[in-house]
Amino acid sequence: MEHPWLYARCQQIEANPDGHLDLWARYHYKSTIQTFAKTIQDILSSHGTDPDPKWNGVEQTFCIFSHTRPIAKAFLRQIRDELSSNLRLQELFPDVLYAQPEKNSPRWSEDSGLLVKRQSTPREATVEAWGLVDGQPTSKHFNVLIYDDIVTPASVTNADQVYKTTQAWELSFALGDSNPKQRMAARAMPLRIPTTTSWSAALPRLAFSQPRMTAHSRAIQCCSRQKRSARRSKSWGRIPFRVRCS
Repeated sequence: MEHPWLYARCQQIEANPDGHLDLWARYHYKSTIQTFAKTIQDILSSHGTDPDPKWNGVEQTFCIFSHTRPIAKAFLRQIRDELSSNLRLQELFPDVLYAQPEKNSPRWSEDSGLLVKRQSTPREATVEAWGLVDGQPTSKHFNVLIYDDIVTPASVTNADQVYKTTQAWELSFALGDSNPKQRMAARAMPLRIPTTTSWSAALPRLAFSQPRMTAHSRAIQCCSRQKRSARRSKSWGRIPFRVRCS
């Protein structure tokens, strides 16, 4: 994360994490920054004896949605491993993190979710992972809904599949609280994104530059290809852009 381009994206996400559809190309660290790092930051800042005032005393709960639950569990596994093994975080936030969560936390698994130390007792774990099209939960309400890899090439090959994915996404809104925060990350493929009114409610945030300098030529090809696709897609003309190219 010491690369200037990545650091700028971290600041961008930190300043405005909610209500955006982050359409970034592969290897641009969108999941690392948004789904992984930002979620951990918000867990630590909203829990404990001295939480950030911006949370209004509400210990946030997070739900990670992917197209299928196994994909979502992979994101949860990354968060679990970090909170379990990062001794520095455990030292800095002893009022939030368990030193041995596998033994001490009431819930610490990919199936039941991750539960950090907290004062409130909601039914939801601190972080849970569920499938959007396959494996949505019931009777749960989260403060933050995180959508990552909910659209795959196989899920939008025909109109029926696009409709099914879009309907599942709209149904997932019921799993938020009265005013849930929504965060969406997806590999940039504009012509394959459903263009219903509900999808256009999110403000697209694109990133085309390749932070991995060892793959510079691949980045140039990817950038050019996506820009051409964005220009050809008439649906994007109805949505305001905040494009970041560096």
